[in-house]
Amino acid sequence: MPDFENRMAVIAKEANYGPLHQVLDVVVDYWGLKDLRPIAPLAEKARIEIMEYHTRLKKIRERFGRFQGKTELC
Repeated sequence: MPDFENRMAVIAKEANYGPLHQVLDVVVDYWGLKDLRPIAPLAEKARIEIMEYHTRLKKIRERFGRFQGKTELC
């Protein structure tokens, strides 16, 4: 996509809406990762890592939103 980085910066700055909303939230919800229990140990390890990463990104988003003075974050 032309000028992707600039577009993402503008969206993140103005709407507090970034890759977490556009990609990770969608994938976690679509695949039902919270409730998915794969049989293969490697798949379960990957699922746990994705969920931990998702949680960390949400915490960062919340801290950043408070820093910017925004109280409601989607």
